[in-house]
Amino acid sequence: MYTLITTPDEAGLLVGQAIALLAHPLRRRVLEVLTEEGTCNRDELAARLREDEAMTTPEADQLDLHLHHTHLPKLANAQYVDYDPRNGDVALWKESEDVETELLAHE
Repeated sequence: MYTLITTPDEAGLLVGQAIALLAHPLRRRVLEVLTEEGTCNRDELAARLREDEAMTTPEADQLDLHLHHTHLPKLANAQYVDYDPRNGDVALWKESEDVETELLAHE
């Protein structure tokens, strides 16, 4: 579903939402992995994130749960990824180049 922006205030709200969404380092790393892989399973994604030395997060012990209940649904609601919670499949919804541009813009 696409959102029609009709006022500058709405555009600012959307930018603010994108900044808040991309401010979390785990969500940023999920998008980085998906720009490389395109599609993967939540379990594969969690394993890859656990191996990442740059990801030092207290969530590591329960990464699968955090991905399933928090981060992947937020990314899906913002139409960054397509996430099927039944089988765990995760795919990048936006074009890789667009996601990389947004990640660089919000560093």
